[in-house]
Formats: sequence, structure tokens, C-alpha cells
Amino acid sequence: MTSHPSGIRLQQKRFQQEECETNEDLHDFYGGKCRSGVPQTSPYGPGLKAKYTAFMPVSGSNGVFETYFDLGTRLASPRGALEDIAYVLKP
Repeated sequence: MTSHPSGIRLQQKRFQQEECETNEDLHDFYGGKCRSGVPQTSPYGPGLKAKYTAFMPVSGSNGVFETYFDLGTRLASPRGALEDIAYVLKP
């Protein structure tokens, strides 16, 4: 039996936050700030405390963040795709 590595790579381009004028109801609902046109090049969220790749910028790629889910491991195993997804989706 031959093993074929497979997985899913998720990639996001992030931009720095900035203050902006917006509808008060929208601001109250969504919170936060607006995004500028300047790429974010520093870690965010859990990436500030841990070295989890989804929250760390890709070296040499301006504002790109990505993570890879290895589908070759058991989904529910330690460091399997389900654990990774659960961690990424925590608020």
C-alpha cells in the first residue's frame, strides 16, 4: 500500500488595523477597527504567545498568514486536523 501525503493549506492576507469613521450600528455589531492598505507583518491572536503558524506571518511574504492541515494523520489524533481546526477557531 502506498501512502499519498495530502492536506489542505489555508492562506489569508491580513492588513493592519486603523481607526476609521463608520456607521455606529455597524461598529457596535462588529466592533474592532477598520483595515488599512498596509500589510500586517507581525503575529496576532494566539501567535503573540505561542508559535502557532496560522497566527504568524509567512517569512518573506508581505502580510500572508497560512496554516496546513495534514489529512494523512488521523483526524482526531493529537496534532491531527480536528485539533488544529478547534484551536484555530477558538475565539
